[in-house]
Amino acid sequence: MIKANDGNGDGVGDKKSPRKRATPEQLQERIAYARELLLKGATKTEIRSAIRKKFGKQLHWSTCDWYSSRARAAMRKETGDGFDDLVSCSYSTYQSIIEDPDTKPLEKIRAQEAMDKLLGLRAPQRVAQTDSKGNDVGMPSVTILPPKPGRPVPKIDRK
Repeated sequence: MIKANDGNGDGVGDKKSPRKRATPEQLQERIAYARELLLKGATKTEIRSAIRKKFGKQLHWSTCDWYSSRARAAMRKETGDGFDDLVSCSYSTYQSIIEDPDTKPLEKIRAQEAMDKLLGLRAPQRVAQTDSKGNDVGMPSVTILPPKPGRPVPKIDRK
């Protein structure tokens, strides 16, 4: 039996509370916190967890990502350079790491990976199954036949 909304906050029979919007001051605080985390090199998952831990578990992951993107945009704006200038600066930094003879091989590999990511070369690639002549084989098809008359239809558990 479902109880009517009794308003005592015990969660039984209570309707979901209305969404509360953050005030402009709260938004600035959350964006500043996301900026701190970005500057420390936190991953997207770490940023989401930290923001939810500090400001409430009810925050959706996409809201946390929005705070991060606003923080990134503010950091770009602070430099005074355009997006293309920032990409160019990063590219030249990675190039200097690769060309430096004193750089360790692992650092060169990481710099090359960063350059590839910067240039969009790490995009997912489509892989197709082909035969020996290079023709697309495609996925095998599966035919489901109707049950024979008089036999029970098997039930499929879709959990």
